[in-house]
Amino acid sequence: MSPPKPTILLIHGALTTAASFDWVIPHLEQARYPTVNAEYLSVNPEKPLEVTAQKDIDHVRKTYLDPLIEQEHKDVVLAVHSFGGVIAGGAAVGLSKPDRAAKGLKGGVIGMIFIGANIGHEGQTMLETVGGQWPPWLKIDKPSEGLAVIEPLFETLCHDADPSLESEVESQARPHGYLCFATPMPAQSWAEKGYTGRLAYIRTSEDRINPAFAQDIWYQGTGVEWDVLNMEASHAPYISKPKELAQHIVSFAQKFEGL
Repeated sequence: MSPPKPTILLIHGALTTAASFDWVIPHLEQARYPTVNAEYLSVNPEKPLEVTAQKDIDHVRKTYLDPLIEQEHKDVVLAVHSFGGVIAGGAAVGLSKPDRAAKGLKGGVIGMIFIGANIGHEGQTMLETVGGQWPPWLKIDKPSEGLAVIEPLFETLCHDADPSLESEVESQARPHGYLCFATPMPAQSWAEKGYTGRLAYIRTSEDRINPAFAQDIWYQGTGVEWDVLNMEASHAPYISKPKELAQHIVSFAQKFEGL
């Protein structure tokens, strides 16, 4: 009997919801990968002036990673988009499969897949990684203090998607507590030896939110090796090319399973 497939834990980007992966999940499940779709606190929060990157990281660790790994002893692949890279960077510390196996523990993160995702270093804020200024498409203090939205949404996020999807994309958008982008990141999981050979980066070459040159700076600046795949897509390939994105996630997951 073949061993069970690892669980793919999906972490969406900012300014939207976990529903953004609804286009991708059926393709992953068709490949027989169980999925868990994470949510976090800075999405349309009741108290936006209190959000931090660390609170999002702690929430994902406590709500998703610890139950899957510490309690259920599952193998996990993290597939994370945009700001999800900041969350995974902090939340997966100490959870790599090799590090846990060395301690006689079962389960662990067998690999991480960053999709057009932000990467920063310990003590850095995400805002600093993008040059220290808010981009023009991010409308600060809208609809109220502490929140931000993307305008124009569709052509900024997913200009390569079918125009008929615009209303659905708009319905998934949420204001975001932007202070999570301006608070420091903790120690980063990708820097740990246990993740050597277990890091993948899907580079979204037509990205209007995280431009390809910025993505290159981020993963190259880590000083560790990433398996980089170029995808001719906007910032949101989960909308414009969900089947292709799922195929890439599955391909990387299979590679991690073989390590």
